[in-house]
Amino acid sequence: MRLWAVVIFLIVRRAPRGPLAAALAGGLYVIDPAALFAVAHWAQPDGAHSLFSVLAIGLLSLGQVIAPWTALAAAALAKPQAWSIVPLLAIATIRTHGLTGLARGAIAAGLVSLVIVAPFLVTGRVQELLTLPGTVSSVMPVVSADAHNLWWLVLERRGQDPLFVQDTARALGPLTYRTIAAALVGGILLLTYWLYWTRRASLAEAAALGVLGWFTFTTQAHENHLFFALPLLSLAWPTRRWLLVPFGVITLTLLANMWLHDELLLETMGSGLLDPVVERLRLANAAANVLCFLGWAVAAALRPPSPSPASATVTYWPRPGAEVGREMASD
Repeated sequence: MRLWAVVIFLIVRRAPRGPLAAALAGGLYVIDPAALFAVAHWAQPDGAHSLFSVLAIGLLSLGQVIAPWTALAAAALAKPQAWSIVPLLAIATIRTHGLTGLARGAIAAGLVSLVIVAPFLVTGRVQELLTLPGTVSSVMPVVSADAHNLWWLVLERRGQDPLFVQDTARALGPLTYRTIAAALVGGILLLTYWLYWTRRASLAEAAALGVLGWFTFTTQAHENHLFFALPLLSLAWPTRRWLLVPFGVITLTLLANMWLHDELLLETMGSGLLDPVVERLRLANAAANVLCFLGWAVAAALRPPSPSPASATVTYWPRPGAEVGREMASD
């Protein structure tokens, strides 16, 4: 957690708000109760991919191109949640560095990936590595693996347990839950790309909104998968202060999502997994996530485009004709 706070501080301090906002951003994240609960109590490995993803988004916002893609390669190989920001990073790279910059970044990411998977190459187990995407998608192919999202609301209202309904089951006519979720998530990601491209959202805000949208509408999500949004928001809120609202909401809903499925903690409180009060709290928590996404997305879409250019003042690999400005949009 301390390392994440240092990374957030070093990146945010380059924004117009300066060292004080950077210290607050890093400090709020390092004491965030949801993040502490996930890492310290549940021992979840979300920190690895989140750290590298923050480096990727933050360093690209500061004008770099090689370092962000090497960080993204590490994030993507650490946990599949990081795959959701790959297209956004590609779009941002094209915008700030052109196709040549994207090619350079992709080559750097490929080289780092080769180093990381070298043990599989040396031992002749590449086939095992290539089965990872299929394995990940088939471990718990359910509508919701206890994630409080749209599907939790829908199935609980139908009297079904989302944890025991396959996402390949029909949800609406011939359409399965997985098909509908894929369409919704695809549309949400396109929305975040548009928000970034039209300068209605900074790169970090667009990434964080995309993570919340993915969690809210995808299938197979787990209780802690929303963790990813918090460090990204820590990069975004210092230059758009009202983003502290979704930061606070996500902190509460993420903590509640884990707490309300932790049997040992519930028992110490004299409750249990099947307590009607707990079940109602889960529904309220799912509704809060859905409303948070909808409110945030609408607010971002309705705001006027920022007059600031969408690239950074610090460019370590300058390209003739490249935009020079500040990516982290201010209020």
